[in-house]
Amino acid sequence: MTLTASHPTQGTRQLPGDGARDALDEAFKALLRAWHDYEVLKALGAPLDTVSVAQGALQRARGEVARRRRMTTC
Repeated sequence: MTLTASHPTQGTRQLPGDGARDALDEAFKALLRAWHDYEVLKALGAPLDTVSVAQGALQRARGEVARRRRMTTC
């Protein structure tokens, strides 16, 4: 469970063959959610183990964005 509510996606046109860019967009959204969760937990003074888990999720999300970015630029 995350601290942020899911937002409905806006009606956007999908271009054929744009799967790598879509994957990068989704990875970036996940990074923003992980960063937000981490910052909120830190600001609330959550227990250290909870903040550590959120920090780990943030690091994984950063890695995923970097991996997806490399895939779109190749």
